[in-house]
Amino acid sequence: MNKKTGLGIGLLAICSVIGFTAYQSNAAPTEPIVAASETKEETVEKQDRFDGVLSIEEAKQIALTEFEGKVTEIELDEDDGRLMYEVELKNETHEAEIELDARTGDIIELDIEEDDDRWDD
Repeated sequence: MNKKTGLGIGLLAICSVIGFTAYQSNAAPTEPIVAASETKEETVEKQDRFDGVLSIEEAKQIALTEFEGKVTEIELDEDDGRLMYEVELKNETHEAEIELDARTGDIIELDIEEDDDRWDD
């Protein structure tokens, strides 16, 4: 290795360390990292929006009382300002899609269909 290549690699390593150090967040470990364009009040509002929301495990248990099977997918979604869980379940013969209110656990929609994939085996 020639002298110029060694210097170039050394400078690259130093710049990488300096760049990484400058990039690190200055947030305290107990505070959430906030986007530069976001105020603390906006961050608190977003966190408050999820107060009282059922856990994923609670949503799964409610869905399993409506349809016996295996949960294949669960997602927290917002529709017209209402937080809801969309839960997909499957058993040997049928599949179900259940929407439930993320705060109350009330069933919004229950759709059970015959599993078309079972004939592919």
